[in-house]
Amino acid sequence: MNNEPNLREINSEALRTSPHIYTRSILAAFDWKEFACGCGAAFINIGVTYPIYKMIFRQMLHGVPITSAFGQLRNEGLGFLYRGIFPPMAQKTISLSIMFGVFDGSRRYLIENFSMNAYTVKIIAGITSGTVEAVLLPFERVQTLLAHSKYHEYFANTPRAFNYVLVHHGFLELYRGIVPVLWRNGPSNAMFFMLREEVSLFLPDTSSKTTKQHKNLLREPLLALQLVHFFTH
Repeated sequence: MNNEPNLREINSEALRTSPHIYTRSILAAFDWKEFACGCGAAFINIGVTYPIYKMIFRQMLHGVPITSAFGQLRNEGLGFLYRGIFPPMAQKTISLSIMFGVFDGSRRYLIENFSMNAYTVKIIAGITSGTVEAVLLPFERVQTLLAHSKYHEYFANTPRAFNYVLVHHGFLELYRGIVPVLWRNGPSNAMFFMLREEVSLFLPDTSSKTTKQHKNLLREPLLALQLVHFFTH
């Protein structure tokens, strides 16, 4: 009976400290290098491919051949070629940073703290990273406005486009269509990470560091193309 107050004090202390223990455990599972690698990859990707994206966007928007879309961009001049690059640059750098960083941290936390199947861990971690990515949906919305030649004279830059949407349509307009984005991001991320290692089994084994890098460069685009085809058809 004399030990009962002591037990209550111990249990009370455990309740107060356990949230901090779980928080530290979760944060310790994340590696900043994964976030940095995803961010750097997206920065190079968008910087190189944005003019191509803009040309494809014009083709879909106006229903014209590639020569006509190219002519539009050429007539607008070099000053407008990279106009509107900030939203996709911000969205993709943060998005890929989250994709790889959150996936790696979630996967590591689940492996270290729960006895779960490896595939289940990848699915949960992939869906988690995809769900967090959906926070960046407003950048996709504004990117469309800035890439459209019709709105060149209305929106000089990204802040003005954001301000117009917020003032005239409200905050929720920035997240209109988020449900399909969640369905796209979560399953696609889960499939990407789950199948990434499986694809490696079909590529030749090697011990050379240079050849391994070439193998990784070949594996990622092949898998990405397969997933893009699956989620857009």
